[in-house]
Amino acid sequence: MRRALLVPGWFSQFLVDKGWNPSGVLRSISVTMKPDHSSAEDEVVQLERRFWDEAANPAFVEEVFADEGITIFEPAEVIEKAEVVERSATAEQWTQVKLEDVTARQLTPDCVVVAYQGTARKKGEKKDYRRSICSTYVRRGGRWQLGATVHTEVKRQKS
Repeated sequence: MRRALLVPGWFSQFLVDKGWNPSGVLRSISVTMKPDHSSAEDEVVQLERRFWDEAANPAFVEEVFADEGITIFEPAEVIEKAEVVERSATAEQWTQVKLEDVTARQLTPDCVVVAYQGTARKKGEKKDYRRSICSTYVRRGGRWQLGATVHTEVKRQKS
């Protein structure tokens, strides 16, 4: 059994009106997640979702990305925190974000792994960004930080 969360336009506007969406860009985000999860897993999934919303916000990335953290893009591009923050300063905002088949596992009290199929598009792009994503979060000083994330392209099978 899965549940879906779709942020309707009126709720997105409510968040913008309350100042909770600094980019001012309205977008819907769909998350499909299995129901057997902990509150830590919920918290991390919400944080992972925020990375899509805040990808163009260097202050957010600086705060939430662990100092020793890495991002890995297929086939073998490893990016450290400083470059991730630098890239976020010039990044385009994601729209039409979908997180599907989300699986989150709390491996220890201070470590949660979340894996899912992510689909999004940047303004002006004609093609979706589709990736299998696995992110590992660690809790330090009472707050979750992204320690590592791997993005692997989802290849379409030919019929």
